[in-house]
Amino acid sequence: MSNPTDMSTKFYQSGPEENPKAAAMTGTTTISVPKKSRTGKNPDQVVHNQGEDVKKTRKNAAQVAPTSVGIEETGQTTVEAAEAVSKSAAKDQAHATNGAERGVARKAKKNQAAVAPEKLSEAEAKQLTQFEEAISEVAKDAQEGFGKTAEAFYQIQTKRLYREHGTFTAYFKTRFGYSRAHANRFAQAGEVMEKMSPRGDILKKLDSESHFRPLTALLKEPEKLEQIFDLLEAWDAWTDSDILPATMVHAAKIFITPPTEAKDPDGRKNEIQEAVTALIEDEEAKAKADPREEVAGEVMKTCQRLREQVKSLATRRTTKIEWTEKTWNTVQGCKWKSPACDFCYAAKAAATRLADMYPGIAMKKKDGTYVFCGKILLLAERLGDPLFNRTPTKYFVNSMADLFHQDVPEDFISAVFDVMEKAPWHIFQVLTKRVDRMAEFTKKRYRDSEPPQHIWMGATMENQKCFDERMPLLKQVKAAVRWLSCEPLLGPITLTDTDAIDWVVVGGESNGKRKMEKAWATDLRDQCAKSKIAFYFKQWGDFSEDGDPQRGKKEKNATLDGEIHHDYPE
Repeated sequence: MSNPTDMSTKFYQSGPEENPKAAAMTGTTTISVPKKSRTGKNPDQVVHNQGEDVKKTRKNAAQVAPTSVGIEETGQTTVEAAEAVSKSAAKDQAHATNGAERGVARKAKKNQAAVAPEKLSEAEAKQLTQFEEAISEVAKDAQEGFGKTAEAFYQIQTKRLYREHGTFTAYFKTRFGYSRAHANRFAQAGEVMEKMSPRGDILKKLDSESHFRPLTALLKEPEKLEQIFDLLEAWDAWTDSDILPATMVHAAKIFITPPTEAKDPDGRKNEIQEAVTALIEDEEAKAKADPREEVAGEVMKTCQRLREQVKSLATRRTTKIEWTEKTWNTVQGCKWKSPACDFCYAAKAAATRLADMYPGIAMKKKDGTYVFCGKILLLAERLGDPLFNRTPTKYFVNSMADLFHQDVPEDFISAVFDVMEKAPWHIFQVLTKRVDRMAEFTKKRYRDSEPPQHIWMGATMENQKCFDERMPLLKQVKAAVRWLSCEPLLGPITLTDTDAIDWVVVGGESNGKRKMEKAWATDLRDQCAKSKIAFYFKQWGDFSEDGDPQRGKKEKNATLDGEIHHDYPE
């Protein structure tokens, strides 16, 4: 008998019962294809032959090509074809049934052997009762309740007090309704508590399964557990809470067991980016050869805009700050330092939409502006964030604060640098107005080594006065890349010590009242070009290139003299 896929078939949108004579006369097998449901998927097809319905399995349905084909001579009758399909379906069904029955039988046999009851001694039964009472007891506070529960689970498991129910899993399922995984997690948390009992002060601040889940994976590596608890004790000094955030435990674990390399970025997206970029390059080559200078210039500008749009599509950006890709905020809070702070976006955010999360760090003044109050919050639970991300990323470090504020402990700054050094696949863009402390810190940290290439150290310089004060200090910063943030640009700046500058970012003020003159921006651009410094023009801000008010207008890929300037240090 020939293969069923060779048989002559004919598809009808309606069932064969609507045209039985045609099916009988042609001797074909008619496959009913019901109309698509709302989900867009066809129900299982049904083979009809001479009034008999044979249900097909998905495997056999795949054997009959689901496309319309012509009638061919195959030497196989319709009955033979249907019988072949029917026998194959029956065989598949028998295999499936037998396999399922055998699996059930094996599982039943295994469970029967595993749950054989075993009588507890009187002393063991008494112990079990005590532990059951501990699990059922409503704790006065969450930490004490979780600790008692975890300890009880661990002791029941270790002492095998579940034996009358056969297995540990059966006991907790029957007695308390816990799944196997849930019961095991509680028992493992109890084991961590027993091993780390000398660290009682920190254990008291871990009150949930979420705290212990990252720790249980290291039960067979006690040295790393000790290191994590050392870290938690150090970080606890920076918090003001009776309970540590569970995210801090996760951060401590990845700090001790960091990934060693980056993950390959999305290859498919990069392939598309490269293909589109190649097309743009072709158009640019044609434009360069075009004798019509005006037309060629417009084409080149259009191609530049397209290049930036393609880059944006391939960038995993989670912030509106165009020159970076993500922000990493381990500190909240700051204090006024210089005129650039007058209309601080971070102070406004902290006093409004983030006020519930970080109360008391910023306020609204009588004149309608916002200002930080000087309170500093250290968010140690966020220290590990870049280590969880293995895709190469540009991070703006502390967009909502100044890492080198005088009230940020040096140990905390060191912890931030520890993380940055553990993730060389990222680029970290550090920015401060307190350049003196940055210089002091980096000279001390990299006294006997070269500073990492992926950590860029920058200073805000909004006018000539700030530049003259901060540039001599920035020269002293030990860094592979030094950069200036001239945003908001509040006046003209004449650059000096250009050999110590690798990157300049320029932008006008948003949500303020101060206009950036076009001449200030173009002059900085020209100075950077002359000194071969990478130049990034971010935005015009509240006033357009022509000086017209445009407050609230969203800018993306802003142009300066019709060109986009998005250069980075090499």
